Amino acid sequence: MIAQKLLKQALKAKEHAYAPYSQYYVGAAIYTENGNIFSACNVENISFPCGTCAEAGAIAAMVAAGDKKIKAILITADGKNLVYPCGACLQRIA
Repeated sequence: MIAQKLLKQALKAKEHAYAPYSQYYVGAAIYTENGNIFSACNVENISFPCGTCAEAGAIAAMVAAGDKKIKAILITADGKNLVYPCGACLQRIA
């Protein structure tokens, strides 16, 4: 049930991704221990590859709302392969 909600939110967030340079659209959704869901998309900028990862955006929204602990995270992107967080986001998630 939670996985389906996370997938729905991550896919919805991915629709708003701003990726004019890589054309790689990512959405992430986080479920917190308080039962809240936060989602975000990736946002690239002209100094590509610097930008904001979807995971980082969702974590920032979570913290800004007062939650601190991730219980589950779901990340979605276009493509045939599984998507994995970058090294920096793995550290943020941990």
